[in-house]
Amino acid sequence: MAFDVHAFRRERYAGKRVVIMGYGVYARGSGIAATKYLAEAGALVTVTDLRDRDILAENIQQLEHLSNITWKLGKHDPQDFLEADFVVKNPGVHKDSIYLAGVSRIESDISLFLTEYWAIKEYNGSDLKLVAVTGSKGKSSTVSLVSYLLQKNHQEVFLAGNITTSPIFFLETLAVAQKGIILLELSSWQLGDLAGKGLLQLDIAMLTNLKFDHLNYYKGNLRHYAEDKSIIFSNLHTKSYALLDLDDRTSTYFIPMIHGGVSAFYSREILSSLYSDGLYWRDERTLVLRQSDVEKEYLMDKIPLGILRENIAKAMWIVLLLIQDKECWNYDLEDYSGLMYRCQLIDSDANHRFFNDSAATIPEATMAAIEMIASCDRALIVILGGSSKGSDLSLLTPSLHKITFVYLLEGTAHAEYTRLLDVTQTPYAGGYSQLESIVSDFQERFRGQKADLLLSPGVASFGLFINEFDRGERFTTAVYQRVKEGNGNG
Repeated sequence: MAFDVHAFRRERYAGKRVVIMGYGVYARGSGIAATKYLAEAGALVTVTDLRDRDILAENIQQLEHLSNITWKLGKHDPQDFLEADFVVKNPGVHKDSIYLAGVSRIESDISLFLTEYWAIKEYNGSDLKLVAVTGSKGKSSTVSLVSYLLQKNHQEVFLAGNITTSPIFFLETLAVAQKGIILLELSSWQLGDLAGKGLLQLDIAMLTNLKFDHLNYYKGNLRHYAEDKSIIFSNLHTKSYALLDLDDRTSTYFIPMIHGGVSAFYSREILSSLYSDGLYWRDERTLVLRQSDVEKEYLMDKIPLGILRENIAKAMWIVLLLIQDKECWNYDLEDYSGLMYRCQLIDSDANHRFFNDSAATIPEATMAAIEMIASCDRALIVILGGSSKGSDLSLLTPSLHKITFVYLLEGTAHAEYTRLLDVTQTPYAGGYSQLESIVSDFQERFRGQKADLLLSPGVASFGLFINEFDRGERFTTAVYQRVKEGNGNG
């Protein structure tokens, strides 16, 4: 007899007074997932969000039929928080919010998921694996590649977390599954919400890197940001793998925090013999996995345009550790289309190519995109700008000489970008609020030339857009609506 999810939930949550703080705009996001989960379990749920009903209407319609949900939108009522048995906090809500000051128990959609996940695994004795990836950049692309490769090799995989899908939606499937791989992309905020709970006990934990990101949220304190990231390594068991990037100078901060399991390291160059476990590139095409000082080579022949070798390597690493008992498996990436809004080639015509890298919200991500796309026989035009996150934009300086022209979006980062472009004498046009205007100007300005337009802002999207996904969607729409060169219309 399989695990009874409904009995488990009723026993834990029926009659509990719960506040959902931040319902969110994603149809399968943390807010709607936690609300549905708890309301169907019989909890008395109050949903509160600073956004009004019009913005949230589509998601509200999905759950309006549940009579035990009270909707309080456009504001927060402090009394709701004080009277609640517990609060489920949206990851984007700061842990120091005044509304949480008197709350004794704070949960998240991830903690709700993990609580039931461990109960399922213990009851069923199922062969489920829990893998998580975090990092300032590359985590979304890495988990997307891992998911693609696992599915290509007939593995059951459940991809969730910071990719706008809550793992709560997979619980009923996991309750009857004999095996499977749960693959979580976790932000620092999601990890911070798990501090002290002891729930995140991973089979594989990867930190892709740590850059100066989210410093607005962490009030300029990089150590606090790193402390939240380190939670991914906090409860490893003896057979766990902790995977770090040896080329990232912050890795030395995290190594002493790893207790239990096997620590392994990635390197772009040949890995020192000091490390018995890891992954490295022997040359441009040969990836080498090292386990207990034994090495095996993998030839990477065809890497699709727009996919970073580093992300491919780290994804391969996770997959190799998960299905290492298979002698022959398929790791051909030729038909991999890439992750939406991560250096994604969305369209092209006779002379122009259009790349959507809207998810680049730190300068290091923009640098990586420029390095990947820039070529000597094509002009590279980049759309920068938006809302500052406190990152050091001058990091872009070495990459700017590869750029032919810059379009600047309006936002709080505009002044800093303007100073940088002036100092480096990079040609630009500023003050844009409409991506359609940029696409139109690009077509006129570079008509007849071999040129690439890359949206890779290097900062956050707030102000002009709801989030980076909205920004990416609007850019894609603007590109698709243009009159193409070379088709008789332009």
